[in-house]
Amino acid sequence: MAESQELFHYTGQIHSDLDAAISPSRLAPYLMAAGGSDRDMAMKLYLWNARIAKSFLYPLHVAEVITRNAMHEAFSRNFGGPGWMDPASGRLYNRLNIQPQAAIQRAIGRLAANGNMCPKPDDIIAALTFDFWSNLFRRDYSWLWPLPDPVSGKSILETVFPNLPAGKGRGYVKDRVAAINDFRNRIAHHEPVHYRHINHKQVHDGILEFIGFRCASTRAWVSRHSTVPAVIRTVPTPEAYLPGKLLTTVKFVAPTVVSSTDTLALALDVVRSARPPLALVPDPTAPPPYRLLTPTMLLEYFSVKATEDGGLVDVTASTVADVVAATPAMLIDTVDVGVSTGDLSAKFFPAGSTPASRPQALLVTNSTGTLLGVVTRPDFRY
Repeated sequence: MAESQELFHYTGQIHSDLDAAISPSRLAPYLMAAGGSDRDMAMKLYLWNARIAKSFLYPLHVAEVITRNAMHEAFSRNFGGPGWMDPASGRLYNRLNIQPQAAIQRAIGRLAANGNMCPKPDDIIAALTFDFWSNLFRRDYSWLWPLPDPVSGKSILETVFPNLPAGKGRGYVKDRVAAINDFRNRIAHHEPVHYRHINHKQVHDGILEFIGFRCASTRAWVSRHSTVPAVIRTVPTPEAYLPGKLLTTVKFVAPTVVSSTDTLALALDVVRSARPPLALVPDPTAPPPYRLLTPTMLLEYFSVKATEDGGLVDVTASTVADVVAATPAMLIDTVDVGVSTGDLSAKFFPAGSTPASRPQALLVTNSTGTLLGVVTRPDFRY
């Protein structure tokens, strides 16, 4: 969802079509967040919003499933078995308010509409929304949670959430589960969750904390596999299009530039100590105006020259220009430091390209054209 390995270029017609398909009112919050007129940036935010929503589905899913399972187990032990929600005979059903009773009946009705005329308790549990479970922590059910569980000997609340902080009760859980449910509903209804005033890390930490109330191991498992931290670090910028770490966070080393008249003795020393091991040679006829000087180029030149000169090469007699003239030019392209590592990969492997047409290096520049660094592979260490 909203992921791509290729750059997407917007046109006026594409923006008009997207407006018509998605609707101006739905896109309005994103356009406003993009400054009111930058439609490309608005669509980047729209896609980032989709990535945020996608990443949160996993921790939200686990939080919901373990909560309803724990509550179902506790209610089954305390209210006559797994049929506690049966409208005809359920011992807890008859003590619920009208709204949760109606929610159970709707769930049974949806199952029947799908051909399940005699649903099992587990079927009904899975069909109930998170709203149903969340609402059972409201003040109306303050009588429910202190009841002693016959197996654990503790209250139902402590049985459902054995790792609840000391001294915290139903109201503490209600506030947290309500906040999680509200965020879940925003995502389920495709509402914007990208806003800067939303502290996504705080929301994510809150979900993990809630999961930990039930099971510390499950919290650790979700935390290890959640992609939320990675997604919220890839905030789109006017320059960046694809997900990834922004190059502005990378510490580049300015490339060394050697003159075409420099001797190979000097060039060898420069290339050997450079990181990455290469140098740039100014070439005003090339776009961009540089040629690459790499260890491979030097070795190939020495190999040919040694054969021609009887095995000896005078590195003080040959120049960088000699190597450049004897070696086919390597393709070079430029990339703005404001882009992401995803954009960088797309630059190395443009859509429809062949190995011969792909760049072997990218020059990283800033908005003023200053050369900041050179990248020779899309998976460089950053």
